[in-house]
Amino acid sequence: MLDQEVEWRVFKNHENDPPGTSNFDEPGFVRPPVIEAFWYNGFKDITDDTTAVEEVLLFNARALGFANADLARAADMQFLATGVKQGLQLQNRISPNQLGISLNPPSEGKPLLVKDAAARHPFGAMELTLLGPFKEDLERLRVEWIDYVKNNNSVILDVQKKAEDDQELLGLSDAETARRLLADYAQNQTRGAVTPPNLASIVFLAQEGDQKILMTGDGRDDEIIKGLAFTNHLDAQGRLHVDILKIPHHGSINNVNRAFCKAITADHYVICGGSGGSHKNPDTEVVQFIIDSRMGELEHKSTHAKVDENFTIWFSANRKDGGPSANAYMKTVFDFVEPKAAASGGRFEVVILGEGKDRLVVPAPVGGQPG
Repeated sequence: MLDQEVEWRVFKNHENDPPGTSNFDEPGFVRPPVIEAFWYNGFKDITDDTTAVEEVLLFNARALGFANADLARAADMQFLATGVKQGLQLQNRISPNQLGISLNPPSEGKPLLVKDAAARHPFGAMELTLLGPFKEDLERLRVEWIDYVKNNNSVILDVQKKAEDDQELLGLSDAETARRLLADYAQNQTRGAVTPPNLASIVFLAQEGDQKILMTGDGRDDEIIKGLAFTNHLDAQGRLHVDILKIPHHGSINNVNRAFCKAITADHYVICGGSGGSHKNPDTEVVQFIIDSRMGELEHKSTHAKVDENFTIWFSANRKDGGPSANAYMKTVFDFVEPKAAASGGRFEVVILGEGKDRLVVPAPVGGQPG
């Protein structure tokens, strides 16, 4: 979206150039909506040592940047630099030197933190309540991130040394060597071992009247509950029911447990994204946690008054529009959940993103606006 806005601004800047002097045609897509502000906690905001981050990126740009297929493999392998690189690109796009979009205005450009249980941020007719991160989360992340980069740098030095040795001995090209080393490296990693911490993820509750949407980002279940408790959104039994719940971190088992699903219930559960490879999100265990919290045994079932109402599980992925690995994995997810919905007697339904579509439209409650 930001890249498209750049193209439009360049075109507009040259729109009135004398005929025949401009090489900028009108973009072939609708101009994105105006973005007045960004809420974003980036790596340069949480650590004073960005040199090591950029060294990691520089190496990975060389090792992984030769083809889209290799970049896709790197993402599948959860290789460090992909997400960080995108984060730095985002920061450059919104900076005063480029699009000049206001960053974190509630905190005057500094990282967004939960400071006041009563703090509310107006957004049109809605109000947004920040639920995470807390200051201690970012301090932990600062320490963990610097250690993480140092550890990753040692891995990178090993990979570089092996690459040089292998190329000298075997005469392999840079691309062939990197592909093979990356595959070997991935096989030796436990799942999630090389995933950067998500403690800086912004979590908030959007509310308009009695309608609530819980946006969890990549937050952890316990941290989300902590934020809801701090801002006084849980009832006396530690429960909350919302209209829409965005399931944390694409439905990863590392971020969602039974206790969270039992405490936080919704009319609509939205699982964003879907991936195969080493990610395998969403985990089918998390989908089962959701179902059990509404229809399961008493020990797993929520005690909220709305527990027996019908609900919907939404997936912003399908069996066709991803890569081969993601498509194959999502097929296993849908093969798991669709029979359960069919056998539920109408208690819940599953909605899957239409092929070739780019959005889900969650129906609004009576008198509300679509989500």
